Amino acid sequence: MDVYCDGNFWSHDGYTDHERLRKVSVNQDFTWEDLEGFIPAIYVGASGVVMDLCIRVPIEKVEAFLEKWNQDERLSELTHEEYEQMERENPFSLEFQALLSLDGVELVRRQVCATGWHPLRTEQECVEVEAEELRKEYGCNPKSGWNFVRCAYGWPEGVKYEADSPVSRKIKVTLQMMKTPITAGYFTTGDSVVPEEVCEKRENGSGSGSESAVLEECKGREIFVVHPVSGKEYRMILQGCEQVQLDQDAFGRQQEGVEYPTCYQVLAYQVVEEFSEEKLSSEEFRIQDCADSDRPRKNGKGDKRGAFGFFVAGKRAKPSMHTAVSSLHFEPVTEVLWRVIFDVEERKPVEINGECFF
Repeated sequence: MDVYCDGNFWSHDGYTDHERLRKVSVNQDFTWEDLEGFIPAIYVGASGVVMDLCIRVPIEKVEAFLEKWNQDERLSELTHEEYEQMERENPFSLEFQALLSLDGVELVRRQVCATGWHPLRTEQECVEVEAEELRKEYGCNPKSGWNFVRCAYGWPEGVKYEADSPVSRKIKVTLQMMKTPITAGYFTTGDSVVPEEVCEKRENGSGSGSESAVLEECKGREIFVVHPVSGKEYRMILQGCEQVQLDQDAFGRQQEGVEYPTCYQVLAYQVVEEFSEEKLSSEEFRIQDCADSDRPRKNGKGDKRGAFGFFVAGKRAKPSMHTAVSSLHFEPVTEVLWRVIFDVEERKPVEINGECFF
């Protein structure tokens, strides 16, 4: 199996001399809470270092996921929340960063790629040829599923690869989970209640599950939210909604005859923190419109091709005040269904220590 520092499992590009890296065995097992895996090898050369990780996926988890999220379901038009839920429940979707140090020197992270393997005949087309090659190369048990992750690194400034003087080296890998969005509840700004279809999705399990509950706007415009992991309660106080309309010039250079949606709502709110010792930042707590923006239209007709995204930033009147901006529409937004999102770290970092010789 040829490994290059500028490539991935499938190919390598033409921006370097395509140095073929030398394989160095590591064979270091690790556990990460409910995950088990091992580091079979690293690949070294003057152009950098590549590390492969093999993470075992219990076959029961693979079966449960493919039964709930079959191919038709995965290819259907999912809501943002449903897609986030599917990604959380996908045993082959593990978003993390891996820090690699050799003899106490941390290497420079470059890129990451991943692929999965499972033995089930259903949806076998999902298993790539490269995944089968990796499973055989590293002797992974064919009775389990496997998540293969390849991380590429560069040598830090002042450090060079010495191919002619191999020595024993200490290797340290730190795995850090990326934050995952989890919806904690819903509320509306407007006169009507949360739509029945949203409530039904949460009740029959097709939404985000038991961690999601429909929130109604309380008297005094207070809304209570519970952190889906810590269970701590926070109180939000809505400060009001403002109807805003952008100028068409805000979209910059435009195609002739194309009109863009310009109407949106700005929601101002405070999170009262005396209910908890934990401080919430904008990186771990946010409010988002459940609806998508209207697509640009030509000659007064909606164009349903492609996606449309335009970022509108809200301004804080004071440090304790937060703002949320709704999606863009052609007509003034009289009501918005919002969802309350916590971005959580579902696993604590883990440190893996081993040795290798090169």
